[in-house]
Amino acid sequence: MLLPAPILKQFNAYRDDMKILSSVRNKDTFRLARRAFKYFCSQRGIYGSKFGFLGGFAVTLLIAGVCCYLPADSSASQIVAAAIKRYAEFPWERAILFFPYAEKGRESREERDAMYISSIHRPLYNVMKNASKSTLHTIISELKLATEKLSTMSFEDVSQDCLNEFFNKHRTFIKIQCSFWGANSADGRKWISWIESRLVQFLVNLAKQFPQLETRLWPARFGDTTSNDVHGTYLIGVSGSGVDEGAFRAVLRDAERSMKLEGQEVVDRWVSITLCRSKEIKSEKLEIDYRTWEGEEQIIVDEEMEDEEEVKAAGTTATNQESPAIASKEGKLRPSHDVFNRLFWDSEYSAEDYVVGYEDRFKGIMELPLTSWKKEFTDEEFIPFHRVVYFRQKGDDGKIVWDRRTRLDLIFGSS
Repeated sequence: MLLPAPILKQFNAYRDDMKILSSVRNKDTFRLARRAFKYFCSQRGIYGSKFGFLGGFAVTLLIAGVCCYLPADSSASQIVAAAIKRYAEFPWERAILFFPYAEKGRESREERDAMYISSIHRPLYNVMKNASKSTLHTIISELKLATEKLSTMSFEDVSQDCLNEFFNKHRTFIKIQCSFWGANSADGRKWISWIESRLVQFLVNLAKQFPQLETRLWPARFGDTTSNDVHGTYLIGVSGSGVDEGAFRAVLRDAERSMKLEGQEVVDRWVSITLCRSKEIKSEKLEIDYRTWEGEEQIIVDEEMEDEEEVKAAGTTATNQESPAIASKEGKLRPSHDVFNRLFWDSEYSAEDYVVGYEDRFKGIMELPLTSWKKEFTDEEFIPFHRVVYFRQKGDDGKIVWDRRTRLDLIFGSS
């Protein structure tokens, strides 16, 4: 008798767990090493299966595979160091990684598989199906860098959060912003999750059309953690040269149209894809939204909650591993780019009825019709959003609906 799909999935997951646990000789050390490696991947921006990076099951297979080769008395730090070195050197572009005691079949890589980690039980499948050449390049780069540093640095130092490095390394970013203001927030979360699933294909398309570019997606959703609105911002760092600017912007516009679901009657959401300078991204002081939606995997939380002393013994920092602390910021004003997009895309408003007040370096505060605002820095008339002072309705007595100086927000109701 065939089992229902959900029950079959749970049964296979249980079989995988039992197979892995039965293969490792020191289960407590294995769990601690897995948690430490997961923490390292999270800190270095290579954790998040939906974005094409390593996920929880992949991390488990990688650490368990190393445990099978090392002596039984190996420490968690030795296991993690060996895993980093081994997988930095593994020929991911052409080989399939099998768990030592997994069932074997006639697996073969498909052309689209950038990275292949095989599951344990039949029917076998690629655990890293979402990986792209871009995410694989990022994973290998981080593992190689950690391998070099571990010879002279502690694991704690090697596992430093590299988000600032990400911001500083790239001069240009692709920024994907999406927001939902419909009545059913569940629909909004489902839609934004769909947007996230499209980001991997977006990276693939960029690599095909502009192979001379290096792209890196940060595997997290940025957003206002004090707001209950359904929204998200995603960043892709871009490095390289020799690209036709018009062709590149055309690809971004095509991706934006696809994500907007053009051709369908949609009035409760918007998405925009723009190029931004590093300076503009830094000025926004974006924060990672660590809150999880239904069906999502938390970035650091694991099912075994080792105490802090055990985590330190594995070489991780003495931080709260349950979730990174998020400082509450009461009265945080909604940023100007959110207000612009709401006025521009929400059918409740008419973009032609509003003007933007911005700070000119030489003339003081100037105004532009909202429909004339150029938000891409490749435009000659580009003005960064951090110079926006207010939005108001047209007319001599036009009502101000958002003002940075007085922290007024009549659009989202923040501040």
